[in-house]
Amino acid sequence: MIPRFTLGTAEGLLPALRAFSVLPMLIGIMVFLTALALAGALSLTSAAEGLSRELSRTLTVQIVHNDPAVREREARAAAAALGKMPGVASVKPFNREEIGAFLEPWLGAATFDPELPLPALIDVSFDGASSDGVGRVRAILGRVAPHARIDEQSAWLQPLSGLLDTLRLLGVGIVLLVALAMVGTVVLATRAALNTHRETIEVMHLMGATDGQISRLFERRSAFDGLLGGLMALAAAFLVLAALQARVIATGSGLLGSVGMPAHVWPALAALPVLAALLAAVTARLTVFRSLSERL
Repeated sequence: MIPRFTLGTAEGLLPALRAFSVLPMLIGIMVFLTALALAGALSLTSAAEGLSRELSRTLTVQIVHNDPAVREREARAAAAALGKMPGVASVKPFNREEIGAFLEPWLGAATFDPELPLPALIDVSFDGASSDGVGRVRAILGRVAPHARIDEQSAWLQPLSGLLDTLRLLGVGIVLLVALAMVGTVVLATRAALNTHRETIEVMHLMGATDGQISRLFERRSAFDGLLGGLMALAAAFLVLAALQARVIATGSGLLGSVGMPAHVWPALAALPVLAALLAAVTARLTVFRSLSERL
């Protein structure tokens, strides 16, 4: 009776699967690209959501009228009425010098000309979201400042929202393409190793080795290579992301400074090497069984 192989014996007959020698590097490159795409998409999404929440709690009231006396009277009345409104955290009227400083990059020194008519501006901040507050503000201003206009700052984010939706789809597409490329790489490496050790595998079959035992050799090697490449890629991705974060903070931009790494991004990135190892192992297993079945 021919004795059946144990896994340890089979590992001794196939000590080195040389076709896998470059697999960790290739998987590492793919995991690195996936980590950057995932971190970028999640960070931008988190920053935009935070900015949207902040802007949804603020609005600007403009009072436009040719008569300066009417503008001033309605501005004082509007500020006083809004200050008494429930849910309003702060009301800040802007003086002419502050408004001129806002417009100076576009109009130059002419903004400080006393003859130039400038609208009265009032910045209003709410304790919570302004979804129901805007309607109450309109009602109040309709009574005390009929020439007032409301500028909802959250409306500025409409183009940005569309851009972020596109970036999310692009990020998902990149992740799927990288996963597909990883599967193809593991399939090619597994088939190359099978062809290299074809004669040994045939002898193992004749001596009682099963397809499952042979498959586990490739599964373990693929999983190890996937985990090794993923860990190296993750370390490199962390260094790159940390450097980018430092450069963003150094710009001093409020909008760019809000693009940080949310807490939930780090677990997602840390899981990438494990996911790469599992994907590589499953792909190797299916490839081995399919290749061996085709030879029978």
